Parts: sequence; C-alpha cells; structure tokens
Amino acid sequence: MKATFNAQTGLDLSPSCIQDATLLDRVALATAKAEVEGRRYILSTNRTPGLNYDDRLPQRLGIGKTKAYELVNSGELRSRKIAGKHVVSESAVRRFLDPEAYAAPVDSSDAQAA
Repeated sequence: MKATFNAQTGLDLSPSCIQDATLLDRVALATAKAEVEGRRYILSTNRTPGLNYDDRLPQRLGIGKTKAYELVNSGELRSRKIAGKHVVSESAVRRFLDPEAYAAPVDSSDAQAA
C-alpha cells in the first residue's frame, strides 16, 4: 500500500495509518471514560489535593453543601461512609441526576399482561 505523506502536517495519511489513529482515539476515549466513571465525591468544602478533578460533591451537583447533606442523609443519593466521610460514586451521581436512564427495563410480557 502506498503511503501518503502530507508535507503541511507531517502526517502519514495512508488508510492504515488513519485506521491506527482511529484505534488510538478509541483507546483514549475508553481510558477517559474509565477515569471519569472511577471518580468519587465527598461532602466537603475542601478539595482533595493531588486529584485531577474537583471531588467536592456540592460542586459536582451544582448545589449547596446543606442540600447535598440532605440528599445523602435521606438516601436519595447513595453514599458510603469511609473514614468518617460520606463518599459518593460517579455512578450514584448519574443515577440521581437521570433516574430514568438507570430504571430497570420493563419486560414486554409484563407490559402486555397489564
């Protein structure tokens, strides 16, 4: 297969290189998605040093600290208590923000019986 070199960008634009770039994009996207899904948020006014994201729950939800405590204490927002701090996973935040997206699928036979 003939390589196609673009002098302006310095890139090899042959089909095999474009396919490799697409694969690299997919890997980068999957890595970024896994990083976001692994995030944890805490009920605090102080950021945890060394993280590449803001781990304060109220900031993630765009609400005040008092409302965040209410949501956690009422059970509306699932959390775990670790070392005396309420810790909320990214998946719990997403379930809270969009509960319909995480609702159990309805079995078509149940829907017809009703």
